[in-house]
Amino acid sequence: MSDCNKKTDDIPDHCKMASNAAADKAVREVFKLIEVDVDDQKSVNEFREDLRFGGRMRKYTERGMIVAVTVITGAVILAVWEGIVMKIKQIIT
Repeated sequence: MSDCNKKTDDIPDHCKMASNAAADKAVREVFKLIEVDVDDQKSVNEFREDLRFGGRMRKYTERGMIVAVTVITGAVILAVWEGIVMKIKQIIT
């Protein structure tokens, strides 16, 4: 357990190389599962653009929901107001 608290300078080079290789393999396997070839820059750039597009769509959706709620609320308020005005006109005439 005390080995976990060692400074990186105290870790043997073969351990650093093995951990780097394991991390590299794990990352490659994850990207392979989502069908991104990390060795192909075009594939990586396409993946980045897909992520950016998803982020933009999320923001637009949030804004769209706010607009939809505002429009619906406005329509309900207008309908209530028109109903009140019609009742007042009926009472007056």
